[in-house]
Amino acid sequence: MFYTIEGIDGAGCGTIRRALEERLKTAKQKFESLKYPVPNLPFGKEIYEFLDGKLELPTDIQFLAFAGQMLYEKKRLQDLRKNILIVDRYLPCTLVFQGAKGFSIQKGLEFAKIFELEKPNKIFYLKVPWQVGWQRKNAEKRASDLHEKDLLLYKKTAQIYNRFSRENVLAKWVEVDAARSVDEIADEIFKEILKDTKK
Repeated sequence: MFYTIEGIDGAGCGTIRRALEERLKTAKQKFESLKYPVPNLPFGKEIYEFLDGKLELPTDIQFLAFAGQMLYEKKRLQDLRKNILIVDRYLPCTLVFQGAKGFSIQKGLEFAKIFELEKPNKIFYLKVPWQVGWQRKNAEKRASDLHEKDLLLYKKTAQIYNRFSRENVLAKWVEVDAARSVDEIADEIFKEILKDTKK
C-alpha cells in the first residue's frame, strides 16, 4: 500500500512521517518511508539550489525537476509499495506548488498519465489554515526556503490543496485535522493504515 502525506508548509508532514515510522516499528510492520525531493537523486542539486534562492528556474522546469525525481524512482516505488510505503510529499505537492505559480495542473496530470507515475492508494492531507502553517514556519530556528517565505504562495497552496482534497485528485484523500497534537494526528493515520492491512 502506497500512502502519501500532504499539506502546506508548516502542516507537519515530516513530523508526522517520523511519528508513523515509530508506530510502525513498534507494531513490527514492514514498511518504507521516503521524503521528496531527494538531494542525491537526479535534479536534486538544482532543486535545492532553487529553494535556497541560488538558482532561477522557470515554473515548468520546476515541475519537471520535482516530477522527474518521481519518474526516476518509479520502479523502486513499484517494489516498495508491496509492503507499506509512506511518502512525505509526492506528486500532489508538486502539482499544488507549481500550480500556485501558474503551471497548468492539467498538464501536470497529463504528464503523470503519459509517464505512468505510480499513484498512491491513499493521500493523507494534513489540513491546517494557511495562517497556522505560516506561524509555525516563522517560529522555526532554521532559515526559510524560497517557498516558505512567500505569503501569497501560502494562501494559494492552501486553496489548491483544499480543492484537490474535495475532488480526490490522483487518489482517495483523507483529511486529517493537523491543528491537533502530533500523537493525535499520527494515531489517527496509523489506525487507518492498520485497517487497510487487514482488508
